[in-house]
Amino acid sequence: MSYQTIMFLMLVIFGSLCATAFSTCSNPTVTPSRITWALDYTGLLYSGYFCVTVQANDLTWSFEDSSVANIAVFTFPSGLGTNPCQPSTPVPGYNATCQYNTAGIPAGILGCYTTTFSVGNKLTSSFNQSTLKLAHGVSSCFAQNISLQACSSPTPNTVLVNPSSGVYHTQANFQCSHGSTLFNMDGTTGNTATKCLAT
Repeated sequence: MSYQTIMFLMLVIFGSLCATAFSTCSNPTVTPSRITWALDYTGLLYSGYFCVTVQANDLTWSFEDSSVANIAVFTFPSGLGTNPCQPSTPVPGYNATCQYNTAGIPAGILGCYTTTFSVGNKLTSSFNQSTLKLAHGVSSCFAQNISLQACSSPTPNTVLVNPSSGVYHTQANFQCSHGSTLFNMDGTTGNTATKCLAT
């Protein structure tokens, strides 16, 4: 075998090892799965979870408008200690969090990230078709185009109370008319029972 052939094979093997060693963010779990948000929404946009098998790297959220100009960027620098989620530079009107966990994880996993991105500024129509990206080092974890729509209903919705006796200390369930869903203030659904304390 010639020297050139041996060198070529070594480069191929080394390149393959590098690609494997620096491959991160494979199969991240991102919630929720929606891409459409209510016009003027504020609050949590996305939460991400992924694990790495190699050295932890900088974690970066990038929120870009439709012309790819940065609206907000959060970078959590990888520290030398056990937690690579070092504080990022604040951005008014936006928030991102980063947690790194090494306890109770499967063998072969170095650590796992849990990270979130939230908006405090209202998502007005100018944010329509903006893009939110998450990267670990040079590896892309997540990229999502965001569509905005105004909330609407074909008919006026009212909150129904069943039973509607109005008797003091009687338990009743609240529900929306026209088959709509009643959400709690924290965004959850479920038990809507309460007790009537006055008529």
